[in-house]
Amino acid sequence: LVVNGQGVIRFRKIGCDEILEYPVSGKKFQVVDIPPGYTHNITNTGNSDMVTIMWANELFDPDNADTFFEPV
Repeated sequence: LVVNGQGVIRFRKIGCDEILEYPVSGKKFQVVDIPPGYTHNITNTGNSDMVTIMWANELFDPDNADTFFEPV
């Protein structure tokens, strides 16, 4: 959820080449869900700071990591 500024969120399903783009803005609140199996990138496209609120459905466990870098 972007609460200030503007940007773009890009998704790519791991194993696929198609990139989905969602423009986001603090002027229009909308929740963007990042589903499991997708890598994502959030880019500020505005002239000011972009402020986001993010949450996860479970705590990250560094001893049992299931999150890895994968370019969008």
